[in-house]
Amino acid sequence: MARDRHVFDEALVQQIAQEADTLASHRGRQREALELCLERLQQDARMLVL
Repeated sequence: MARDRHVFDEALVQQIAQEADTLASHRGRQREALELCLERLQQDARMLVL
């Protein structure tokens, strides 16, 4: 471990994990909004987008 330059302290690991959770939540809301938009399109337009 003394030679490994990729050892992170616990605080940094927690910060990265929290940021990942926040991003995942944001992406989930974005996906839901996009799915609603896709549902409003007529089938031909939806197929083009997909």
